[in-house]
Amino acid sequence: LFDLYNFIDYQQSQRSIKMSADYRRTKEVCKIFSISKSTLYRYAKKPDFPKPLEPSPAITLWNIEEIKKYFEKVTNEIS
Repeated sequence: LFDLYNFIDYQQSQRSIKMSADYRRTKEVCKIFSISKSTLYRYAKKPDFPKPLEPSPAITLWNIEEIKKYFEKVTNEIS
């Protein structure tokens, strides 16, 4: 029963996260931006890089729009 309650809570939190923004798992983010997992986590150490949500120890979610804005900002600073 406890696992069922955790699953229901997880499903509800996933719905509320998806409604507020476009969040993706680490593997998907790496694929979208053509970077490795280690590169993503290297960026995440920078103070101005968007931090992920961790609804559980095994799940990390990243806000795609915020990451896009970060890369646009960095690209504009270089130009």
